Amino acid sequence: MNNLSGPFPHGILNAENLSDLSLYTNQLSGSVPEGLANLSSLEMLMLGRNKFSGQLPPLCLRSPLRRFIASFNNFSGPIPKGLRNCESLTHLKLQNNRLTGMLDQNLGVYPNLTSLDLSYNNLKGVLSPNWGGCRKLTDLKLAGNKITGEIPSEFGELDQLGRLDLSSNHIVGEMPKQLGRLSNLFFLQLRDNHLSGQVPPEIGGLSHVEELDFSANGLTGKIPEQFGNCSMLRNLNLSNNYFDGTIPNKIGNLAMHGSLDLSQNLLTGEIPFELGNLIMLEHLNLSHNKLSGAIPSSFKQMTSLTTIDLSYNELEGPLPDNEFFHHHAPLSSLSKNKDLCGEVNGLPLCNVISPENGAQSEVRKIFVIVGASLFVILPAFAFVVWLFTLSRRAKLRSNPEEELAFTMRATEKCDVYSFGVLALEVIIGEHPKELLSNLSTGEKNIELKEVLDQRLPPPAAVSEKEVASVVKQALSCVSITPNSRPTMRWVSQAIMEA
Repeated sequence: MNNLSGPFPHGILNAENLSDLSLYTNQLSGSVPEGLANLSSLEMLMLGRNKFSGQLPPLCLRSPLRRFIASFNNFSGPIPKGLRNCESLTHLKLQNNRLTGMLDQNLGVYPNLTSLDLSYNNLKGVLSPNWGGCRKLTDLKLAGNKITGEIPSEFGELDQLGRLDLSSNHIVGEMPKQLGRLSNLFFLQLRDNHLSGQVPPEIGGLSHVEELDFSANGLTGKIPEQFGNCSMLRNLNLSNNYFDGTIPNKIGNLAMHGSLDLSQNLLTGEIPFELGNLIMLEHLNLSHNKLSGAIPSSFKQMTSLTTIDLSYNELEGPLPDNEFFHHHAPLSSLSKNKDLCGEVNGLPLCNVISPENGAQSEVRKIFVIVGASLFVILPAFAFVVWLFTLSRRAKLRSNPEEELAFTMRATEKCDVYSFGVLALEVIIGEHPKELLSNLSTGEKNIELKEVLDQRLPPPAAVSEKEVASVVKQALSCVSITPNSRPTMRWVSQAIMEA
């Protein structure tokens, strides 16, 4: 860089034996003279990052041009015809200009070419299958043009290719499975096209790929689980497509430390627990899908997150015990879900009881925090309880020594007792201390209507049996005689069969 300004220095044209000319990164402007074609020894011409305009000069008519770089200027018009048969070329970089013309007609096959970048011009035409003969290509970038047609399967023969960027064009058709042969590929950008069909599972064979971006296309089907084999993958963007089915849990086996964006698809099912293994991931976007269930508790391990978006799904339950979720995740990134709760402004606290909306609602839906990794979901009195560790870690408002006060013995049935107290608290709507006191005096005749939360309408007949079963099991759990209490396995089975 010399900060040269003004027009092209015409005196250079008198240097007949000139082989290398670099005017790279200056403030030169105006047109480039056609007289450059007369420099028969010219092998390298670097005009990039100036303010040149007009058409590119005719080149490679007499000289063995190897490297031509004219990127980041204001050149317009077609690619010079002389470049079509310039087999000596190793580098051709004309990106970020205003070049026009038919791409497939202006370029030939270059056996020595290693780098081709024509990105961000106004080039039209199709991708020529003949370019599969450029076997030394390591970089092929044609993004930001008006290219149509399909991706030739012959591109799978470019076995030295490391970068392929065809994004922001009008390319149609299916992604050729032959791209999976590109074992040296580490960067594949196909975003913002009109690709359709399914992603071929062969893409999972790209063992060195670090970045895959297929966003903003019309891709369908399931996300291939073979992506889990791309062990070097750092960034994966499949957003703005029509992928359906579930998120493959094998993605959680990767060592991604960039971004994962699966937003604006038709994905269903629960978020895989294995995604929590992406402990180095910085950006996660699963918004605008149909994901359901809870946010996995494994997400508490994702301490590197800087942005997350789970909005516009059907998620429910508590937020993971993670600093980012509680203090840095904006409400908008969690909004438009079913029933998320947690210590975030705008979300209900998980231990707050709130009636369900809608005229059809019979009873509340409650999320009760029990432990660091357990929550109990109680919708419409249909209890689904996953029993991990309820005993001494239960966060009840009762005295933790309450059971010992009755028995004076610490046994495994103390855990069963804790569960009974928790279940009764949910049914009654407050801590069941009065009921427990009555039971301790020997009272046994307790009617169902006496223990239901009086703030709620009575359950419908279809739910009354389930409610009665839960109350029955809860009362058996708080029996004053520990030996008469059932096991948690028995209680769980009885509730599920009610």
